[in-house]
Amino acid sequence: MALFRKKIVPRAPDAPVQEWPPQAPPTDAPKLLKLLWPLVLRWGVGDDADRARIVDEASAIELQSLVERVGPALSVIDAYLEATAAAEHAVPYGDLAQATIEARFELERRARHA
Repeated sequence: MALFRKKIVPRAPDAPVQEWPPQAPPTDAPKLLKLLWPLVLRWGVGDDADRARIVDEASAIELQSLVERVGPALSVIDAYLEATAAAEHAVPYGDLAQATIEARFELERRARHA
């Protein structure tokens, strides 16, 4: 089952159509964020409902791994988004950050109801 739907988005009226999100990280992303790109492709879902579904369906091990890997980079993601003025190519990192925060809340919710 594909957890992340790819869509084709035109960039400009005369530009070729390209896949979104790209399979490679933005060239201006810090090295730490480039290393997180596979997680962007898995968790960096822009639609709130789709992202919530993915987090809800994930195992506790998957959520904990996401929090452990991305949590320490949240300030780097925030700085990158600020430096790029949340440019379109940077926004998937913001989606990853949101998924990480939601994963943290979901782990806490599961622990309370265990």
